[in-house]
Amino acid sequence: MAQPSSACLFCSIPLRGKRLLTLEAQGKILKHKESRLLKETKVMKVQDIMTIGVETCSPDSDLGAAATTMWKRDCGSVPVVDGERKVVGMITDRDICMAVATRNKLASAIKVSEVISGKVYACAPDDDVRDALETMQSAQLRRLPVVDDAGVLHGILSINDVVLNSKKGRSKKHVSHRDAMATLKVLSEHRTTEADEEQQALSAALI
Repeated sequence: MAQPSSACLFCSIPLRGKRLLTLEAQGKILKHKESRLLKETKVMKVQDIMTIGVETCSPDSDLGAAATTMWKRDCGSVPVVDGERKVVGMITDRDICMAVATRNKLASAIKVSEVISGKVYACAPDDDVRDALETMQSAQLRRLPVVDDAGVLHGILSINDVVLNSKKGRSKKHVSHRDAMATLKVLSEHRTTEADEEQQALSAALI
């Protein structure tokens, strides 16, 4: 039996046995494919899990003030910013303890600028979280300031943020438990200090 024919809306050639799609239907299919492709390629960005509303201190702040900020915000690190909120360093509770212990001064008598190194490891809001994890691992840092192209502070990404947002299995849309634990393992490794290197050199010389 002959197939029923239907005329094409855009030409006079009859089409047999084929389903015609309107432009609207074709558009919906294309949009669906584009949406699915975006979902498949979307990655977890730093801005998706970073902590915002971060407290800061200035280079002229004293260590007592920086420690007070850490106490109030229940954190162990504070970004050091200039007058334009550009990050010039990070100060940690360990930095404060070591400075007070080794300089025989009160915390209120030591400025933040005297303690920080001035070397800043940071990430951007649009960075893939995995790239930020690589920075954490290579520099052995638990927290990274999140800055824009001008160096202005937008937030903090901590290993806690990563762990709390990690999920089972590998996917571009989230950080896996395995990646989070691998980073924690690196951060937990013993750091080699100058004293360790001197001891290793002495031990090698005695052999």
